Amino acid sequence: MALNRYRLADKANKNNKRAILLQKLIREPDRLLSTILLGNNLVNNAAVAITTILAWKYYGEAGVAVSTAAITIIILVLAEVPPKTIAAVFPERIAFFAAYFLDIIQKVFYPAVWLLSSVVKLIKLIPGLRQAQDSESLSSDELREAVKVSEQHFASDQVDFLLGVLDLGDRSVDSIMIPRAEIHAIEFEDEISDIVEKILSESHSRVLVFEKSFDHIKGEIDIQELLQAHDRNQITKDIIESHLKEPVYLPENAGLLEQYQRLQEDERNMGVIVDEYGEIIGLITINEMMNEIAGIVGWQLREGNFGIKAEEDGGSYLVNAMLNVRDLNRKMNWDLPTEGPNTLNGQILKYYEDIPKPGMSFTLNGYPIETVRTQGSAVEVARVFPKIDDPDVNEQQGVVVSEFDQPNN
Repeated sequence: MALNRYRLADKANKNNKRAILLQKLIREPDRLLSTILLGNNLVNNAAVAITTILAWKYYGEAGVAVSTAAITIIILVLAEVPPKTIAAVFPERIAFFAAYFLDIIQKVFYPAVWLLSSVVKLIKLIPGLRQAQDSESLSSDELREAVKVSEQHFASDQVDFLLGVLDLGDRSVDSIMIPRAEIHAIEFEDEISDIVEKILSESHSRVLVFEKSFDHIKGEIDIQELLQAHDRNQITKDIIESHLKEPVYLPENAGLLEQYQRLQEDERNMGVIVDEYGEIIGLITINEMMNEIAGIVGWQLREGNFGIKAEEDGGSYLVNAMLNVRDLNRKMNWDLPTEGPNTLNGQILKYYEDIPKPGMSFTLNGYPIETVRTQGSAVEVARVFPKIDDPDVNEQQGVVVSEFDQPNN
């Protein structure tokens, strides 16, 4: 009963004969316990009976009283407390040794074992005692706790990785969606020249097309597919309409992993997120999902120690700005805002509404952040200082508080 069932299953999968036998015994706990208790009681009762007979024969009534106390102590010491304590400490070693004997006893005493286990099953049918059998599978919370308990057997980055993957199971699509106000879309009522211009300047490979109101989505269009099939001068509204695909609608609280699998199976690249009233609140793409899922793995691959380097002065950290904000919060025990953009770079660009120069700084949820290195349209490296617990500073979120020359590093 004290065996690690998952270690046992692993050994059984490797064709360990004793592990396979133990799995067979444990699979029917009523029969197993009936076998153990049958043998236990037979031996104990036989020992008491034999001791009582011998004590009465040689010492009379006084001998019976002494023998009762003596056999009780002997059974407790030799058959109960120490053996069961040792078995609890070394369950695998003891169970592997006992497996063959228990299997033989089950077969030899089959009628008695069957009767006892049948009585137990009948008792379970009594109203109030009936309850669902405990499942051997672990819930996500139990599995998360198992990872934490086993952390001494893993490197800290492996533990963080496993916990991060488990966290994905609790995430919904609205946690990483592109908000409605930030969705790039084409209005079908515009002039065809304006539509073509938007298509050519669009940085995304797929965009939504709506008519009159954004709540009336006509479909989604694959820009690359459209431009490969038609020259820009040939594109008309009829051609655009012929390339439209019916959008996939996802409920806002739908699980991230489940919807990722759904989009993959349907060979679709984006989903429109709607609330409980059917109103469009955001958009999610397969790339965003992949980045979020793969971000747990990529977290370990970026610039050594998760893309975070502690500096000697002031407790600041140099951070890869492409890291996911949630991962940063989990790893560093920070509480950077998670609404809106997923990465630290995205949060910085959101507040500046432009590409900041190296050396510019501002506060984000109380954390002073300085841009260290930029490349193209993104911040590559940022310096994050310890949080300032000052209400006046926290009110300045998103406001540039200083600007320095570009640092040498």
